Amino acid sequence: MTKNSLVVAGCVEEWAQKSINDFVSKRKDGLAHIRVSIFGGVKNREVLMGQLRAILTPLKVKEVNLFAHEDCQAYVARKFSGNDVEKEALENDLRNTTAAIMAETPKLKVKAFILTKKQMILEVE
Repeated sequence: MTKNSLVVAGCVEEWAQKSINDFVSKRKDGLAHIRVSIFGGVKNREVLMGQLRAILTPLKVKEVNLFAHEDCQAYVARKFSGNDVEKEALENDLRNTTAAIMAETPKLKVKAFILTKKQMILEVE
């Protein structure tokens, strides 16, 4: 029997992955932790959604944690004018991806987080 799972979805950039791995390794939730890493993470929502659709049912996913991070190379073309503008863009992408997941699987628990340059993890409501 397959154990219930938590999917952790984020970017492929190494420093972000390390911080996300540290965060997830401290969870004592009894779930199998599955990583989905895509360049740009939630910015590439359609690619991420395709990956999630493929694994949600067979892997008995109960929760998805979405991560976006400051200084993401996938956003480099946006040339943010300040940290607040960048944070707002990350929050919007996280909220839009959360909404897309919830529209397809309303019973799934979804949490969203921003990883800061100082490697703090902030939950997005």
